[in-house]
Amino acid sequence: DGLFKAPLETVAGAASAELGFDLVRWFTDPDADMTPMRQDNAKAQLAIFSVDLALARWLEDHGVRADGFVGHSLGEWVAAQIAGVVDLESAVRAVHERGRLMQSTGKGAALIVRISEHGALRYAVEPVALACVNGPELVLLTGPEGAIAETERRLAADGVAYKRPPIDVAVHSSCMDAILPAFREALAGLTLQPATRPILSTVFAEWLEPAHAAERDYWAAQIRKPVHFDRAGQRLFEAPCCVVLEVGLGAALSGLLAGKRADKLQQRALAALGPLEEGGVYPEDRLDRCLAELWANGVPVDLAGTATAP
Repeated sequence: DGLFKAPLETVAGAASAELGFDLVRWFTDPDADMTPMRQDNAKAQLAIFSVDLALARWLEDHGVRADGFVGHSLGEWVAAQIAGVVDLESAVRAVHERGRLMQSTGKGAALIVRISEHGALRYAVEPVALACVNGPELVLLTGPEGAIAETERRLAADGVAYKRPPIDVAVHSSCMDAILPAFREALAGLTLQPATRPILSTVFAEWLEPAHAAERDYWAAQIRKPVHFDRAGQRLFEAPCCVVLEVGLGAALSGLLAGKRADKLQQRALAALGPLEEGGVYPEDRLDRCLAELWANGVPVDLAGTATAP
């Protein structure tokens, strides 16, 4: 969609100024080198943030206004920006510093494990931490490479299903403790406002009070605390009629949420883009199909869009 280019250039342009790296050009280069993203956590986080936020803005330009937001780790900063907690430049600076500081903790590793959170902790070797609870029997463990390798051996010995994701930072673990003061200090230079729209916290699996979303201590703790996406998803579907739309690349989160629907007829979990198709690309009409799916599920849509094409 030509109208998607405008919000993407706005967000990625602000991120490029912060990074000193032309994200706009990188996004539009069909032969873009992935090395900068693999080697620099701040670049990778800002690239993901840019796509997610640009999609959210594009949807709002087409009349799709969310009643509330839930984000998975980094995604909570996208929610904060749309909900009025931070302006674009402040959000970009926070995400950049978040990624830079996380990478400064050194090399880590992770395991996706098909087990309950309590079961996972029985296998975790200190200081391996429970970083994310994404389902009743789907967790992410993170920690230093050596401790993760020993945890891996324990899981394999008992035949517990697991795999290693391409994560090289021990996210949401005690490895983050050392950077919390520096991140609080970075946030002190930003203006945070109470949320004007609801944010469902994955730290507490509860809807944040508007003023709580403006507390710097919350955003510092959000780096360290586990992501309770499973419980947050259950809260999300307490509404009798609810359409959840995953805004970003892929459909992993909407897939996790689909099984939590209390009412299979009145509730939906959709993905704006969904999985890449053959050849590793999205079809040109994918965003139009997203609007059609939303309209078919009762969500008001402005097909013409209110944005001005560049």
